Amino acid sequence: MISKKLLRKKRQSMIVLKHENKIYYPKLTIRSCLAIDKLFGELTRPLLTVISVKTQLLLLSLSLEQYELSDDELYDVADSIEDLNSLILEVYQEAGIINQNQSELTTEREYKPTNNVRDDNVTFENHVMDLLGQCMSIGMREDEFYKSTLAQVTRYIESYNKQQQSELQEKAYFDYQLANLIGMSVSRLLSKDAKYPEFKKALKQSSVVISVGGHHFTTMLSRDLVSSINFDAMVASSYRRIICFSQSFGPFDFHNPKNRLLTQRLLSNSILMPREEKSVKEIHTFLGKEEAEVIPTYESVLTLANHIQYLPIEQRDNAVGIAIYCTQSRTVEERKHYQQTIADFCNYVIDKGYSIRFFPMEIKGSAPDDRGFIAEIIAKVLRADKCFIYEDDMETLEHLEEVSKCKIFLGHKTHSTIFALATGTPLAYHPKTIKFLQQFDMALNAIDDKQLSIQALIQVLDRLNTNLDEISQLEFNRSQEKAKKISSDLMTAINILSR
Repeated sequence: MISKKLLRKKRQSMIVLKHENKIYYPKLTIRSCLAIDKLFGELTRPLLTVISVKTQLLLLSLSLEQYELSDDELYDVADSIEDLNSLILEVYQEAGIINQNQSELTTEREYKPTNNVRDDNVTFENHVMDLLGQCMSIGMREDEFYKSTLAQVTRYIESYNKQQQSELQEKAYFDYQLANLIGMSVSRLLSKDAKYPEFKKALKQSSVVISVGGHHFTTMLSRDLVSSINFDAMVASSYRRIICFSQSFGPFDFHNPKNRLLTQRLLSNSILMPREEKSVKEIHTFLGKEEAEVIPTYESVLTLANHIQYLPIEQRDNAVGIAIYCTQSRTVEERKHYQQTIADFCNYVIDKGYSIRFFPMEIKGSAPDDRGFIAEIIAKVLRADKCFIYEDDMETLEHLEEVSKCKIFLGHKTHSTIFALATGTPLAYHPKTIKFLQQFDMALNAIDDKQLSIQALIQVLDRLNTNLDEISQLEFNRSQEKAKKISSDLMTAINILSR
């Protein structure tokens, strides 16, 4: 029977089952919910009709899966429950799948599509993968996520967001107080004994101010461009024109017209050096061609080619480097397909005589962390002894040197491919866009995510193997050419300011 007293006194908001001398806490974990969704085509479908005995036992079994009960033990527990239908309903409620009055199925209502999913394609799996990405980004382990209920995960995210909001509000308050203090007491603060803040001191002593590469000027990452980087840029621009070097710009979707105007004034008074054609178009749309001083360039990381010696293919290790993308939003099936495809690729190249070297691009000691994801891939490789992971984070030049020792590279995240290009390491790449590789006339070696398959990877690998020496040397030479152009572009911008 369900012990209501125990429920109220000891385990608030949890269901408690007592059978003989044992106590059980049934709950539908996210892993169990995925199984129900797959079996019935919809998570809440079992509740829409009279639940059969078979379905009752299945749902009970899934809610008690952590206890690994035998069939006989499960039947004994089921027999001890006076109203199994009511219990299952409570389990659904406790898991956060339906609300307390049973009238509204909240899970479907709360689905929100990810950036890669259209509204009409949102599924429960999409919803789960979206939640997983959020939870991993704020520190929850993947195994903890799947052992939790939807309600627990929702509370975890809400708690984190409230904490972040509180910290931001507190910071904003003190920032305001500091600004007010400076404004009201400027004469006192700037007495002969006072010292300028280090940032302002550096600005006053500098001839040129450069805002370095990244994707800072976009409303995708911060609402209305409210961020410390942009505040610093605005402060710097009050002293002199700045150079926004090797950056991505846009989109510019403002809610506050004042912030839009401030950003337009900042960028109109700056020298903008976009690193791709799309950013050039965003700038012209936002500012107008007449108002923008634009010097198109390339990704500044390519200048690393100036800091490394070219290693001929014949002197390299017989190894294939791989950099995966663990945080990309995927459904459960897409995740399995991705991992299995990479594992199959490893099996293929190992059979060709290569060893495998995995390069984690995310190593943070907590989520997101590529290493756990890579370990899952290696577990699927037949010759796992031929696989190696760079467990520790490396300095940039060390990372470059290790990449340069590989004969071929399979990259997913953009900067992993830049490292390969900078070292002249032929690569296959499956990006969201192939624009970057088009700059190197290597679009044939790029595979769109939706077309990722072992056949596609093998096709690219075999194409590269036909002429590794020539391709490698060509890549390195082009990287050096682009590195020189990037440096030249920057000097052009500096000379404009000096005039």
